[in-house]
Amino acid sequence: MKVLYHSIYAPNPSGHGGEKRSCQLQEWHRKSGVEIIPLQSHPVSHLSVDALWNSFWLMMRVYGCRGWKSLYVFMRHVKNMSLIYNQLVSFFQTKDVNAFYWESTRDVWYILPYLAKKYNKQVVAFPHNLEALVGGQKSTLFTWNAEERFAREMAVLRECEKVYAISNEETWLLQLMGVNASVLLYELPSAVKKQCDKVAELRKQSSKDYYLMLGSAINPPTRIGMEEVLREWDNSFSLIVAGFGTEQLKQYESGEVCIIGGVQDEQLLDLQVHCKALIVNQPATTGALTRIEEFIAADIPIYANENSVRSYRNREGIRIFNSVSEIL
Repeated sequence: MKVLYHSIYAPNPSGHGGEKRSCQLQEWHRKSGVEIIPLQSHPVSHLSVDALWNSFWLMMRVYGCRGWKSLYVFMRHVKNMSLIYNQLVSFFQTKDVNAFYWESTRDVWYILPYLAKKYNKQVVAFPHNLEALVGGQKSTLFTWNAEERFAREMAVLRECEKVYAISNEETWLLQLMGVNASVLLYELPSAVKKQCDKVAELRKQSSKDYYLMLGSAINPPTRIGMEEVLREWDNSFSLIVAGFGTEQLKQYESGEVCIIGGVQDEQLLDLQVHCKALIVNQPATTGALTRIEEFIAADIPIYANENSVRSYRNREGIRIFNSVSEIL
């Protein structure tokens, strides 16, 4: 079976959570006998009156005329869309393919399910999270508040024939909102599983020297949770903070707190082998933390707050806390 496909992430077992989820999904598709035809980077066309007109009406249908940051932003987006409009139409007119698998469920790509349905493709969505409920994120196009963003996101997902959410909680919420949703939990891609097994084996003979906070600090909930821990951390305990963007947290570095920023595969392996435990602390948000599943597989103890552990409750190896002072 062939399907049309669009994601904003390249599958990467060594990447951040989004790239690992994409990696898992593409493995899942292959095992299900699905051959994906990806929507590639589009060659830019010359501006044409037809493409501008069609893009304008598509924007109006999908987004409406309210909520744009400015008239300039709206017109710029119409122009940018018109430059790839004919390529998008050609993509969705592909013959002998009846389905479109949509992974890029963000506001800038809300047009894709509408175009797909226009050309009689069944739309199946794989949202990594519910974007409207992720605090701290700002749209590049719209001034919608949280309620408006959520209503728009639900309206778009209701256009899909099927939606596979990453957590039980999101599946339940989507179903309440009239979305035909099922759960597809994060499972380790084969390359990630192999690496976790290696870490688990090495840890049997290793020293355990520090606690570890790991994650991408460019993700607002991750950064907010890390800062909450760092502000209250007791310097009698050694703590290492690592991950893309964590160098932004250097002001919290002190005697027993080391901020090392992004790490390569070998350094990450070493951090996992020698840590006492992973500490995960996040405010309320959506999605699922891929690193919790990976640290469970690597036999690394985990301290996680209620917000972080919601998708992994009752799993062996996790201790739940309600405050930083409780961890200490």
